Amino acid sequence: MNKELLTKLKQCCRDEAAFEQLRQILNAELGHDLEVLKEQARRSQKAAERESSIIRVIGKLGQSIIDRIQQSFNFNDTLHATLEEVRHFLEADRVAVYRFHPDWSGEFISESVGEGWLSLLEEQHKLAGLLRDISECALRTYPIAKDDYIGAGNFTNSSFIDPCVQETQGEILQQRESFVAYDIYNSGFPDCYIETLQQYQVRAYAIVPIYLGKNLWGLLAAYQNSGPRQWQESEVNLLSQVGQQLGAALQLADSIQEAQLQAERRHLIANIADRIREPVDIPTILETTTQETRHLLQADRVAVYRFTEDWNGEFIAEACSEGWVRLVGPDIQTVWEDTYLQETQGGRYRNHENWAVNDIYTAGLTDCHIDLLEQFQAKAFVIAPIFMGTRLWGLLAAYQNTGPRSWQAEEVSLLVQIGVQLGIALQQAELIANLRWEIIERQQAEEQVKQLNLDLQKRNAELSTINQELESFAYSVSHDLRAPLRSIDGFSQAILEDYYEQIDATGQDYLRRIRSATQRMGQLIDDLLALSRVTRSDLKQELVDLSAIALGITSDLRQSAPNRDVQFVIQEGLRVSGDSHLLRVVLVNLLENAWKFTSRKPQARIEFGVVNDTGKKIYFIKDDGAGFDMAYSHKLFGAFQRLHSMADFPGNGIGLATIQRVIHRHGGRVWAEGAVGQGATFYFTLGVGE
Repeated sequence: MNKELLTKLKQCCRDEAAFEQLRQILNAELGHDLEVLKEQARRSQKAAERESSIIRVIGKLGQSIIDRIQQSFNFNDTLHATLEEVRHFLEADRVAVYRFHPDWSGEFISESVGEGWLSLLEEQHKLAGLLRDISECALRTYPIAKDDYIGAGNFTNSSFIDPCVQETQGEILQQRESFVAYDIYNSGFPDCYIETLQQYQVRAYAIVPIYLGKNLWGLLAAYQNSGPRQWQESEVNLLSQVGQQLGAALQLADSIQEAQLQAERRHLIANIADRIREPVDIPTILETTTQETRHLLQADRVAVYRFTEDWNGEFIAEACSEGWVRLVGPDIQTVWEDTYLQETQGGRYRNHENWAVNDIYTAGLTDCHIDLLEQFQAKAFVIAPIFMGTRLWGLLAAYQNTGPRSWQAEEVSLLVQIGVQLGIALQQAELIANLRWEIIERQQAEEQVKQLNLDLQKRNAELSTINQELESFAYSVSHDLRAPLRSIDGFSQAILEDYYEQIDATGQDYLRRIRSATQRMGQLIDDLLALSRVTRSDLKQELVDLSAIALGITSDLRQSAPNRDVQFVIQEGLRVSGDSHLLRVVLVNLLENAWKFTSRKPQARIEFGVVNDTGKKIYFIKDDGAGFDMAYSHKLFGAFQRLHSMADFPGNGIGLATIQRVIHRHGGRVWAEGAVGQGATFYFTLGVGE
């Protein structure tokens, strides 16, 4: 204080003591004001430093959140680390994040808590009140005295809302307001809400919303448990900024997760598509598909259901998390009767439709359908059809057993795509399996053919040996038997010629009979040898003109009996592939038989031609001669079998047997029709080279 001012004050005082007293009072007041000013300066500096510190912390947290998410792709780890930093900075007893469910119930998903306080993450499932919607608190907001808050924009006009409220659906939080309580016992809260907060061990709190885009996602809350707390505006602003950063981090995490899901989906589709190009069996395809699909959708069960012929069906493959009943396995009922699918032969799925149900109890399902799903322990499901070509083969189903689930359009689309790829893979696998069986069957057939060839070679060797023996026998017959017959015939003729007059008529007749028998025996030997040659001779394939051969034979027959009146009708152009020598034997025997058995008719007709029966050529030789009784037709082609006496029509009964063997060697068959006195018709086919 200057001297001039002191002089004036002294003059105003009555004495020196009064002046001294006044001077002391002034000095004390001035000193007090100075201390107050100094304290205010210190507080302003501290507030400025805290504001600066908060700004640095917000920036650091924001960058830290982004870095953690980009590096670890784990939002939960990032969230916990962020809450730890915020709690330490605010020196709060607890900082937690509360997430809303789609029905506006919710739960604490992460927290940082100081020593000595309970964990809400653990206790919320033990204490029903922590998650229970308190009816008398849920539908109202509670205005709080302005003195209980610190103003910060709309922060000063805030009102309380229960964070566990379900029925309000976050209406007041949609205004992006913050909620602060310095002391829950002096904030005008109802008893029910105070009881809930007491279970949190809360004495004061500051709560801000977390938004994912424009949608309210959850709450960020700082709790003081040890006692009341005067929350500063900067602290609430810090929480608001962190809430916004967490919202941005959620969007980034969702984008990263969606990118991962898209990559996994492409990988799964590619894996299933790869199965199409690989020779993999069907069980392996089903096992791989169900396991990878369940992992991708995070479902409790993914199963493949195959329709039976009567449109019932059975589960043939599944991937199921632990703790749920199995639908596939030994001693498990696998056939399930679904009357709807059976009556509609596949229902909506036959029209390539899918079906997603978020909650089986609210989807309007029939009681029997719910009963069936309860056997599967399913609470929600999505089903897509599996087609093999145009045929509805089965269903691909994803089940959520833990509770209702809101299936996303991308998840349904993914299941549909997998169902399409699975149908293609199954069709390819079935085709490969069929090809494998065909290859196995072909290999078995080839082995059988090889064995048959070996057996045939062995048989041919045996036949060759038999033929050689037959040739030896034929030579023996030809040489050893003919010589005695010639001797008998020759000596009989010599006796007749040299001793004709000495022998009576009876003796002469006996000698003639001996000669006739030996000549007949010689003819039989010749016929047997001819039949043997037909069996043993090689078959030489060539183009044979049957019409020309028949014309030549008939010409010889006319010359042998020019006086006979016989009409021959020979169809022209009858050409076949076969052995010309053997086929000539057939025509000679058939035409000579027709000539012989028409010999007693003054006028006769013999015809040679062909008819077509369902594309098969049938050759025939027809006459109007003696005919035969069909009751004995089975004897016609036996060796030495005769249906007429030697006196009526001579012959040895070997010709038709020869014909049958020739026809059989050509792969055909021969048969006859006739009637006594009305003629006969002989038919034959040729299977080789025709």
